[in-house]
Amino acid sequence: MTLPEPASDARQRVRSLVQAIKRLPPPPVLLAQASSKVSHNSISRIIAQDGFLTQRFIAWEKNARGGMLEDEIIEKAMARFGEADLVGFTLEHHVHRVLLGNFTPDDPVIVGLRSHSLACAVAARSLAEQIDPTLAGQAFACGLVHDCGKALLFRLHPERYTLITQSPDIQRKDTRALEVINFGLDHAVVGKWMLEHWKAPSSIINAAWLHHHKPAAVRDSLARSAVLGLVALGDILARNVMSEALRPEDHDRTKRLANKLGIAEEIVLLVRHGIPEKYCALAELIGLDPNIVSFYRTSLARAHQSISRHANERTVRRGEPNLPQRFLSIVGRFGPRLALAVAQAEIFNLIHSCISEMLPEYQGCLAFSENAGSAFEGVAWNGQTNCGLRIAEGRPEIPPDTAPLLGDLIENTLAEHAAAAHRSQEGRRERFSKQGYAALFNVDEQSRCIFAIGIDEQPFFEHEQVLWCLRQIADLACAHLGRLKVLETLTTKSEELSSALSRLEKARDRELRAERLSAIGHAAAGTAQEINNPLSIISARTQLLERQESDPQKKRSLRQMLTQVERITDTMQNLMDFARPPQPVFERTSLNSLVEECLPLVGGHARTGVSIVLHLAEDLPDVMVDQAQMKRLIVNLLLNALNAVEDRGDGHITITTRLGLNGSRIVLGLRDTGSGIPREMLPRVFDPFFTTGGRSPLGLGLSVCHGIASNHHGSLDVSSREGEWTEFTLALPTRDQMHRASNSDVSAFMQHRPPMAMVCDVLVAESDPAMRDSLALALEQAGHQVDAVADAAEALDFLSQFEYRLAVMNIDLSIAEVPLLATALKTFPQMAVVALVDAQSASRIPEAMALGVRACARKPIHAASLAERIDSLLRAGKAG
Repeated sequence: MTLPEPASDARQRVRSLVQAIKRLPPPPVLLAQASSKVSHNSISRIIAQDGFLTQRFIAWEKNARGGMLEDEIIEKAMARFGEADLVGFTLEHHVHRVLLGNFTPDDPVIVGLRSHSLACAVAARSLAEQIDPTLAGQAFACGLVHDCGKALLFRLHPERYTLITQSPDIQRKDTRALEVINFGLDHAVVGKWMLEHWKAPSSIINAAWLHHHKPAAVRDSLARSAVLGLVALGDILARNVMSEALRPEDHDRTKRLANKLGIAEEIVLLVRHGIPEKYCALAELIGLDPNIVSFYRTSLARAHQSISRHANERTVRRGEPNLPQRFLSIVGRFGPRLALAVAQAEIFNLIHSCISEMLPEYQGCLAFSENAGSAFEGVAWNGQTNCGLRIAEGRPEIPPDTAPLLGDLIENTLAEHAAAAHRSQEGRRERFSKQGYAALFNVDEQSRCIFAIGIDEQPFFEHEQVLWCLRQIADLACAHLGRLKVLETLTTKSEELSSALSRLEKARDRELRAERLSAIGHAAAGTAQEINNPLSIISARTQLLERQESDPQKKRSLRQMLTQVERITDTMQNLMDFARPPQPVFERTSLNSLVEECLPLVGGHARTGVSIVLHLAEDLPDVMVDQAQMKRLIVNLLLNALNAVEDRGDGHITITTRLGLNGSRIVLGLRDTGSGIPREMLPRVFDPFFTTGGRSPLGLGLSVCHGIASNHHGSLDVSSREGEWTEFTLALPTRDQMHRASNSDVSAFMQHRPPMAMVCDVLVAESDPAMRDSLALALEQAGHQVDAVADAAEALDFLSQFEYRLAVMNIDLSIAEVPLLATALKTFPQMAVVALVDAQSASRIPEAMALGVRACARKPIHAASLAERIDSLLRAGKAG
């Protein structure tokens, strides 16, 4: 017999049932009128429109009365039944045609289903005639369709349902238990859902759903309508008459239902004896064999099968000689299957199947504990029916009606083990009692396994080989549960080792990449430093010549030279930013605002037909970023996107902002509909000097962007589909998640300030003579009085003699290893200071700004811009 499926499979089968119900054709017209008063003629006209059903009535009435015309036959046949009877026939015919029409009418399952439904219907009507004749028709209709759920299950799973009906379990167990095991639901629930979908009257729905329930469980429904009780009692009587499976509790249930309905026991027996004759009188109307001899022959065959089963059970209880051999054969057959099990549930199901085949009527359990036996999880069974089992604090949680013999057996076994645990370290403890056999195993130092069989027949234990078989099963269960635990441990260790090796490999790759980048960075820094100083002089001198030149042609040529110098400067700046990324100066700002400020900067690069779409989330938390660096990153990504889509002539760029899943990060997404990036190139897009021929021929743009994101404690990722799109995703921590870098303390070089002789404009302190002279000349041409010095000592000497409104100082100048910048700012706080920064000292910009520097100018210097900046500082009264 099929064992319980995993939970996911059971849920899938339930979903399939629901979908099958939704796909059913509409119900017959009369169904909605089953509980209301409809004229007999109206019902007859509706039935007459169904040719197949009409022919059934004609064939049945001809057998009853010969020599009548067809119209007269139909009229006479229908006149013999009440409105509710006709509704029942119509609904039964509809269920058979819709659900079972594709099967042969003589299929044993279909014949058995329809035969039982008709027997139940005639029994329910006969009972109703004894207590309230007005309910007879309704009881008959409900009885005809009370098992409609079985018809749908057979329609969906004919082979599996046939196996259920042919199983020996069906002779002694409720069909519903086997249906739940195989389909996830029993026919009563399926029938309820189907009739609810058809909007059937509540009396028909309740009869299909509740006819198997105990009277106490449906007390309220029985009080509202006696039809449910009539169908439930008719179902039991029909099974009894037809020698179908009867459960031990059915006798008591019959008495309780009869008592609830107010029917005497003698009347129940009278109705039971009249079922065969009334069944055969109506059998032809629904296509069944009306021969009463056939009815009794089928019933006798079922009775013989039941008698044979009971004889076999008595053989088992008497301990016949062939019993141990049969048990040994079963154990030998299940051993290899247990060796292939890969999950605890599979082992539980196999042991249940093995025991059910050996001892089909007995109760049992198998449970496993991974933590020194504190709590067990497993399965308990009673024959073919099983349920989940949990044992907590030595007390099993088992439904009383599932395995009543196991409770005391498990409790006593665990109690004995606990009492003897300090005296013995034996691996297995067995217990034989009037409740049965139990064994508790130590799988390892922490794990326990308990196996129990509830047997109330002591002669069963007379065969030593039978006990040996039980011990073998218990040992097999214990060994394979232990094997799964070891396998799980090995799998976990293997996964941990694999993860560690993966992390080690990634760390090695990062280390190699870092070493390679460090070498590139040192070479790039040295090269840039050597180029920047002469480039600054060229730039400054060219600016001076441009200002002094009046010839437009020569002025244009000088401007072209400056443009190319700026281009070289940008390239060198990219190189230096990659080699020694400047430390960001964090400010609180809105990422949405940064995006909006960047759009005008790239507007001139966008061709006609290219659109930029914004989807910016509202109420995003602020971020802590270096606004200049972050704008540079966003602009670079935008320019890359524009370069990608312009090849197509049209397209769009979508920019989105949103809060990350855990609320600690702000995410910026930038997607273009360009040509995409080949998959093999994706892992290298952030590598330095790697380029696909875009706007950054040096191949440093995305490397610098990646470095900016990392310096902001964020991440920059890329995904793409070649020929369709590319998307860059920037994730930044929110302001609350950002930790500000602590500012370094600056050593003080304090000197007492002497009286000032006079006030001057600007002091320039720069060690490079060409740059110093060029900068002084540019400031003088801008109208400033300038003193220029070459080192820190000379600068301090001038500062002690003259009061300067502003000083321009190289950030690297120092005296006695004390930075000139820090000394000047501490000693002369009224003086504004502008720092000159080269590529190597760019990382000290945050330190300088923290000390109080008003501005930092990167080399090569743009003299005109610096002069304008100094003018604005002096006009604002920032000095002294």
